[in-house]
Amino acid sequence: MDEFKAEYYAEVYSKHANDSLYPAYAIVSVYNEECVLKDLIVGDKPIKAWK
Repeated sequence: MDEFKAEYYAEVYSKHANDSLYPAYAIVSVYNEECVLKDLIVGDKPIKAWK
């Protein structure tokens, strides 16, 4: 994910976090005890698709 847009992504997530119509989950990659956030899905769309 683009770290420079993290503030925007957090805003989108927090707007929909308590809405059961927009379930959210993270897609992560783990290797050798290192974790990388690949994407965040809100509702049925990737966080990058929210505008």
